[in-house]
Amino acid sequence: MKTRSCIRSQGAREIAREIAREAWGRNSAKTVENRVSSLKKRRFLGYKKFQTVNFTCEINNLETTGLTHYAYFGMLVRINEFMRQIQALQLPNTFNPYSEECPIHDRSGAAEIRTELLQAVLQAATKVDIDSLWVGRDLGYRGGRRTGLAFTDDCHLAMHAARWRVVSRRATKGIPVSEKSATVIWNVLSRLEHHIFLWNIFPLHPHLPDVPLSNRNHNANERTSGTQVLSRLIEILEPNRVVAIGRDATNFLQSIDHSHQIVSVRHPSFGGQNIFRAKIEELYDIPS
Repeated sequence: MKTRSCIRSQGAREIAREIAREAWGRNSAKTVENRVSSLKKRRFLGYKKFQTVNFTCEINNLETTGLTHYAYFGMLVRINEFMRQIQALQLPNTFNPYSEECPIHDRSGAAEIRTELLQAVLQAATKVDIDSLWVGRDLGYRGGRRTGLAFTDDCHLAMHAARWRVVSRRATKGIPVSEKSATVIWNVLSRLEHHIFLWNIFPLHPHLPDVPLSNRNHNANERTSGTQVLSRLIEILEPNRVVAIGRDATNFLQSIDHSHQIVSVRHPSFGGQNIFRAKIEELYDIPS
């Protein structure tokens, strides 16, 4: 026989799901607040006040303490809005892996595959304490353009997904392509158990005019767009420290972020892999 408290707790879970569905469909954090406010007025299942946090109940012999469904679903809404912000970025001579598909290398539905994977990784990251946010410059045509994940090529896609315990599938067709910088970075990451999230100043792939499979530095206008996205990401993840990979990332982050510890690391490209590796070993106390 179910106790009254258990019935109430189950009812609260159903209300939480209802809030999530409405908020997700309307893509607005305000929807969550309005829905909770109306539920408080309705006095759900005899509650004098609808509680949004601190439920303690036992359902199917599993004890759930401190249920924070309001905060959790509110975070889902924030992540959904973050993804929409990235998908909406459309700039000349750039490739958006979350809303565009490469006619040469992508399989059908590639943009959706990359979007779902990034969203899954981001959701997993919000459930843990993020030790570090590693920030580079921008996506490359052999790496992030194909996978949608910073510092990650086809060959390390599964490793990246496994690190966050999510399922991955390639958005590209043909033989997996490797990237030198991604190879160096993942060789180092394979020795770390810390929760580390990978990102770039500019979240898209900038390329030369009429040469989509090329790399170039992002410009000032693109950097402004990236700044808005990066600021929102830092708010979502709340990392303990930020690791700037490369001179461009270091100069940029030191100019905009004064609330986090910024650690400067040599970029592994152009012969910098040994210096990069040594600095990471020192930073995370890894035996050389």
